[in-house]
Amino acid sequence: YSDSESQNLFVVRNPIADAAPAPGNTSNVTFELSVGAGGLVTTLEGALSCPGTACTLSVPRGTLLTLIAQPATGFEFQGWSGGCAGNQIPFVLTLQDNLSCTASFAQVRRSLVLTITGGPNAGSVESDVNPTPNFPCVSGSAAQTVCSTTFPTGTNVTLTPKLAGNNNVVVWQGCDNTVSGLQGCTVKIDRDRSITAAFGSQSFDVSVGFAGGAGVGGGTIT
Repeated sequence: YSDSESQNLFVVRNPIADAAPAPGNTSNVTFELSVGAGGLVTTLEGALSCPGTACTLSVPRGTLLTLIAQPATGFEFQGWSGGCAGNQIPFVLTLQDNLSCTASFAQVRRSLVLTITGGPNAGSVESDVNPTPNFPCVSGSAAQTVCSTTFPTGTNVTLTPKLAGNNNVVVWQGCDNTVSGLQGCTVKIDRDRSITAAFGSQSFDVSVGFAGGAGVGGGTIT
């Protein structure tokens, strides 16, 4: 610390920290680290870089390690286990004995919320990614039905409608693209997404005329 009046600098030493290691206590210890898929663990000291695999490090007893977990794109850090515990980043430890730790990562999941409108029992929507919780989404007795599920970030999903009753058309909102012929919807789950499928019926007017002039016999159309 500094004496503000005399401007002298004093160094305070810790006699325990400065003491020489006890005899027989200077051997190396082993640090084993298992890193799950989807991440990398390094040390601030530069002693270790472990990408989604198992790594072993031999260091002098009493070595300080600062572990830094780095998730890959689309993944998140879940936490430490084994000889390490918690989810702190960085994780600081002093190696006095052999130690084994595990760093876990998991894919980030994003939500898909689907709303079916068109009245009771309008139809259903299926996903091509299976199994998908809450899908197929089947409209019930209410005016609209809402289904929600989650997918790993980046998943490409195709939603396909199954029309019921007099419904013969579906209008989508929130899709990336629509699939002609299937009346389907494609969406990339790169963020939380919200899709609406409006089921309905569409009628067409047909005009029919008879060819021929005067004196030509009549007929019927069914």
